Amino acid sequence: MIFTSDQAQLLFKVVEIGSKRAAHLLRVLIGSEVTLGIPCLKLGHSLSGADAQPGTPQVYVGDCPTVVSMTFDGAFGGTSYLVFDSESASRLGVVLSKEDPRAECGEDWRNSAISEVGNILLNSLVGAMGNVLGEVLSYSTPQYCDNKPQLNIQSDGNVGLSSLLAGSQFHIEDHQVSGAFYIQLDSQKHQAFFRALNRTLIAA
Repeated sequence: MIFTSDQAQLLFKVVEIGSKRAAHLLRVLIGSEVTLGIPCLKLGHSLSGADAQPGTPQVYVGDCPTVVSMTFDGAFGGTSYLVFDSESASRLGVVLSKEDPRAECGEDWRNSAISEVGNILLNSLVGAMGNVLGEVLSYSTPQYCDNKPQLNIQSDGNVGLSSLLAGSQFHIEDHQVSGAFYIQLDSQKHQAFFRALNRTLIAA
């Protein structure tokens, strides 16, 4: 799979818009500033065009990732992810617990709260992609996973993919929380995704 420079730049824009929307919602939820990293792409084959600026995203820092995943479907589909290392997930749980009396339920509540945050953020991320590309996408119920990553993690901590992963890291300085948003496309629907990209470029 090879992207043209224009297609890659459009995908960067889509990821940037979605990540900014998700980061804004997270900022509202916790009341602290959220700093976004530069959007990045991970491809099974090289991007064409010197200005495409492909990146190799790190999914998490620690050895025990916390993942909230949500599949989406439509003309094209895939899976979106909200990923934390375990320490950041615990810190975020503490931040969320200060605003909700149900927090006394302990770890089960924390997992539920992070799942709900993932639901809000991933809906925003995928929704932005659908809006920019003019496609209506349906979403699954988010799945929470602790210590059992649903991404294809290689031993060096990088994402190993045969297709495409696009996303952006974020950091919450006030609470020392780091994480990332990612979208992995369904390899069975690449052609539909290419068509959506091309339609958007022609209409621009």
